[in-house]
Amino acid sequence: MAWTAPTTWTTGQIVMASGTDSLNEQIRDNFLALDQHAHTGAAGDGSSTLTGISISNVSGYQFADQSADPNVTGTLQRNGANLLYYNGTSAINLTASDQAAGTPSLRTLGTSGTVAAAGDHTHTIGGTTYANFTAIGITSPQWNSGATNLQTVDTETQPTTTTPPNETVHMNYNRILAYSTSTGGYVTEYFDLMLYLDGVLVSSTSGYSTALQTYIGYGAQFNAAYGAINNSSVTFEFKAQPDVAIQPIQNNGVTIRCLKSLNIMHITT
Repeated sequence: MAWTAPTTWTTGQIVMASGTDSLNEQIRDNFLALDQHAHTGAAGDGSSTLTGISISNVSGYQFADQSADPNVTGTLQRNGANLLYYNGTSAINLTASDQAAGTPSLRTLGTSGTVAAAGDHTHTIGGTTYANFTAIGITSPQWNSGATNLQTVDTETQPTTTTPPNETVHMNYNRILAYSTSTGGYVTEYFDLMLYLDGVLVSSTSGYSTALQTYIGYGAQFNAAYGAINNSSVTFEFKAQPDVAIQPIQNNGVTIRCLKSLNIMHITT
């Protein structure tokens, strides 16, 4: 039954029982349209779906207490004094505050791990710090005359200390020298150097010269610094490859010697 726009009758007009502008059309049929129409969306029939709704002038909503958490994706529902949203996996309490890190919630102001920063504040460094300084004289691997192969000079694995981790790691290899077992002294060779963190290349340099120097007088270094370590331990690998073939004089081989330092710093705020 379709809705008919109401007519305006005039004085002296005879209103018929049926037909255009009749009582049946204007009263009976329009009442039936209001009572029985199927919400087709056609003019006068309305629609079962609300679209283009503006809530800019709505002063507030009141949710009836369902005494249960929502369990249908996309549902916003009240349970007692709490308002919860179901995201398809869990019901998130939108009225709770200072929930665990990573859980959306309201936050009070402060400086602890589950609150919002309260304006200007200071981050302090604390916790456990590892500072391992070790002089290493690598005797293996070695490169013989004419060699150009890639080899691992050093591997260092250290545990991290926080759960979840919140640490920075700094590895430094310095005073990198080539030592000749033929001449019993330091020699000039050229290497490509690579530093790996947990199997991933993080720093490299090409054509590094091990110019003849002593440990004390040599200041070059090869390092990398990384933060937010997400594993229970970290492993560094220092690899080297001759940039040019080892000199023929080195029949008995060349090894790399250097100093290294590893620092793991736990950051607290």
